Amino acid sequence: MSGMWHSTLWGRLNLIILIGGQNIKISIPSMDNQALSSEISIHFGKSPYFTILDVKNNQIEKIEVIKSLGKHEGGKMTAAEIIIQSKADVLLCANLGSKAVEMLNERGVKIYAGAFGTVENTFEEWKNGNLHLADENSACKEHN
Repeated sequence: MSGMWHSTLWGRLNLIILIGGQNIKISIPSMDNQALSSEISIHFGKSPYFTILDVKNNQIEKIEVIKSLGKHEGGKMTAAEIIIQSKADVLLCANLGSKAVEMLNERGVKIYAGAFGTVENTFEEWKNGNLHLADENSACKEHN
């Protein structure tokens, strides 16, 4: 119980640091190209799209939807490599495997898991501190 509390507190502290007036780029795996109204893709590695939010002072300034050309879609990159190429500072997702967590952490991308619903809902849940900071220990065990 205390480990989960520590993880949640640490995630909220990171959130406060990230949104303190900076411009940040947030990536959210999504099922289609409907921007904020798109349902999130619950399988990070097989996400058909990524919705990229440019955020300043907690407000979305720009939305871009990119089609995934990842390995599961016949491309050459992993989903983590797509996120890195997008220059995202933050990834909001349902869950992901430990290899993706490791790769993204090495590049300084903050990962928040526990997302559900639409892209807009996911962004609001993150702003409210309701998503947890992901690490190798919280990664999806079937993708290790």
